[in-house]
Amino acid sequence: MSATIYPAHIPANRFNPYSKEELFYRRLRDELDADWTIYYSLKLITPDTPLRELDFVLTGPAGIIAIELKNSQFRLTEPSLAKSDPVHAPPQWEFFNRLHKAWEPYAKAAYHSPLEQSRTALEQLLNFIQNHNQGKQLIGQPSVLWLCFLLKNHGSPDPVAQALDQHQPEDDRQYTVLQMHPNEAGHCIFRQTLRQRRISLRQIIDACIRSHQLVPVEPAKVHDLQRLIELNLNYVTSFNVRQSDHRKHMMALTRQQYRNLYIVDQGGRLLLQGPAGSGKTLVILEAARRANKKARRTLIVCHSSNLTAFLDRASADFEHVRVTTMSSLCLEIIRHFEADFAQRNRDAREPSRQVRLSEMQYLKEVLPSKTLEFVTAYTNDVLQSPYELLLIDEGQDLLSENEMLILNELVSGGFQRGNWLLCYDPSQSLYGPIQAGLDYLRSQAAVDTTLSHNIRTPAEIFHYASSFVNASVQVDARLDDVTGLQFVSWKDERDGLLALQRALNYAIHDVGLKPHEIVILSPYRKMHTPPIGARRSVGEYSIKLIETGQPTLDKVGFAEIRRFKGLECAWVILCGVDDFKNPQLANSIFVALTRATVGATVMFKQGQTVPWIPQSSRQS
Repeated sequence: MSATIYPAHIPANRFNPYSKEELFYRRLRDELDADWTIYYSLKLITPDTPLRELDFVLTGPAGIIAIELKNSQFRLTEPSLAKSDPVHAPPQWEFFNRLHKAWEPYAKAAYHSPLEQSRTALEQLLNFIQNHNQGKQLIGQPSVLWLCFLLKNHGSPDPVAQALDQHQPEDDRQYTVLQMHPNEAGHCIFRQTLRQRRISLRQIIDACIRSHQLVPVEPAKVHDLQRLIELNLNYVTSFNVRQSDHRKHMMALTRQQYRNLYIVDQGGRLLLQGPAGSGKTLVILEAARRANKKARRTLIVCHSSNLTAFLDRASADFEHVRVTTMSSLCLEIIRHFEADFAQRNRDAREPSRQVRLSEMQYLKEVLPSKTLEFVTAYTNDVLQSPYELLLIDEGQDLLSENEMLILNELVSGGFQRGNWLLCYDPSQSLYGPIQAGLDYLRSQAAVDTTLSHNIRTPAEIFHYASSFVNASVQVDARLDDVTGLQFVSWKDERDGLLALQRALNYAIHDVGLKPHEIVILSPYRKMHTPPIGARRSVGEYSIKLIETGQPTLDKVGFAEIRRFKGLECAWVILCGVDDFKNPQLANSIFVALTRATVGATVMFKQGQTVPWIPQSSRQS
């Protein structure tokens, strides 16, 4: 397996799509093994020191390796590298200014040579680690190294440009590096070394480790180091990045999840129960990818239009896969036989809170009941043949009797003999009882299994959310807390708007998120959610409804909880809960808070009883 790298995708370089950083990003990721974790463009902010950015930082069994890339041509004013001290004689360094076509002194910030820049970058990283580890250094000097790649310079013919170790294999003796002073924890690597096709970056790094005789680091200390970096530098992968790279994430899934996919691959029938954030949607997408590769006609069905929009984008390249909501599927079937059905039933979906029950009756009763009249004819006459694989995400929303009967007709062999996967979580059921539907599917010779790890929501938030529901599966929340759970109270509408603005300020200015990485979730529509109501902005922040499964750039999102199921966001602000003890809202609260990947804010009106506020949480 290849190394783990943060971020999971390199941002596109709009000026030079073939930048050397992008090349090194790919090579380091692909050529180093799974023992290494790589941090790209790591930014350090320490007291009394300007912002410092390191091109790459490698952490692994050998310790810490800081890498700087230099894509300019350098020279020393002395005729021989052997007669100069490249670290402690900064005036001797010059670089070729391609714009002016002339050699100019290299003087950047507080350092006067690219080697000094590399050395001080490593020193500042070690200071950063010490400052964030109660003044103690996790990794000692014998286990750290800096490497400076001079990408446009050939090595000097002087003896100082020599092989790293005369006893290493023939290929390793071809390295050309600039040896530093024996006490200098670094190496300089030249262009001709990288141009040798038989030599990988892993070989270069291993040779430098041997030359410097780095002292191996205990695995527990490596883990603590990586955790410190990821927590303090906010290396939390966003939802869209993780999902768009779902194939890579499937490689890290547990053996249990692989076994579940194997059951589906072999034509089996699978009921997969998993808590929020356990990767059920990733399993759905991976199953779809594998089926598409075999040219198998596949149908993915869910209830939420936002989740459907996301799944549709994620599977856009799967030509044999169709994604739809249950309601859209029902309407499509009905319209083939009664074209004016939707128009005649428009009143059933009037957008007001008072008739919400009628809307649910329309979606869960009227549509499925009418569809049953035509589904068999539709399958035979329109589809020509049923789907070969049926995948149902957020299945707890689609377990009514009529919905089961419809889906039974659409998959080849039905639920009893067909190939299908239904993922569900009882804690996220918002549309009535589900036990009868589950019992029916279990009676169809389905394999019933569970996932038990939440890999999305920080532990404190997940455990607080779980306190509202009776989870039927013991869940292990594996994501460390970055900021903790925030609680914000307000007394009237004006105070509520100020409190909401403070919550947004905290997430954006203190935590460092973008507005579109924040979503306000409510059990109700926006106009019925205090204190925001019909407002389109709060302070300086614009608020935009999330209608296609993804936020609008630089705008804070808003969504009803039920429409945001299956999705996630860096920061969740829970609003509009008028009674935290109302059992009918318990699952909605759980769903809302478990959408968060970084942090969450719970807003409540003064006088409300809010269960179990953790001592470590912040309240304002």
